[in-house]
Amino acid sequence: MQAVHPSAIVERKETQSGSGLQRIGGAAGVIFGAADLAVAGVLLISFKRFGLNPPLVGKEGQFADFLHTMLPVILPLMLAETAAAVLALVFVRAIDERLRPLAPTASPIAALFGYAGLVILMLDFASFVALEQGILGGNSHDTVVGLLPGWSVLTDTTGVVGGLLTVSWLLTINWIAARRGGYPRVLGYVGLVAAAIAFVGLMLSLHGFTHILVNLWEIAVGAAIWMGAKPASAGTVSELP
Repeated sequence: MQAVHPSAIVERKETQSGSGLQRIGGAAGVIFGAADLAVAGVLLISFKRFGLNPPLVGKEGQFADFLHTMLPVILPLMLAETAAAVLALVFVRAIDERLRPLAPTASPIAALFGYAGLVILMLDFASFVALEQGILGGNSHDTVVGLLPGWSVLTDTTGVVGGLLTVSWLLTINWIAARRGGYPRVLGYVGLVAAAIAFVGLMLSLHGFTHILVNLWEIAVGAAIWMGAKPASAGTVSELP
């Protein structure tokens, strides 16, 4: 019987572990992109029905009516998006695993941007949950109206900071992918365009549609990773400057 070298066992285990991470991360990207699209669609349609248009400053009473009426929809929807954002951290890790052999310096830095951006955006999503849970717990209309000015400051701040960090992540990883691969290069170019549009939306305070291409990119890259597009080998590429 031929002996199996311990290094071969370790390499096999690392390969299986990496494959599992890639599949979970790919699925997480698809789930988060789909959840974000669903939330955006529901909020846009619901706001239109209630005659609400961001920004919500000066419309606290109308927005409180919206939150009370839409509680059965908004609470589970925002809980699901918050959970999807937690999963999306694995998506960031899976992409970093693919790109790190191609860009050992740039990819880990980009991953830090991605982790930080998603965690901050989670606060944005969870703030909706907190409002709706308060209503579920008995907060009156006037109580909610009193909470909304502080809530608006929080969500505006987390939206901008989390958005800028996420855009920085998108620009970096897609620049690497467009130049060196790691996932389909066409998705790298699409990601660069999506990140640029999202950045313009943040700077001009455009709400509701400038991140749609980012969501579609998340779904497409997540699907590509989940379906098994192989990450590059460190031995076949050179480091990015």
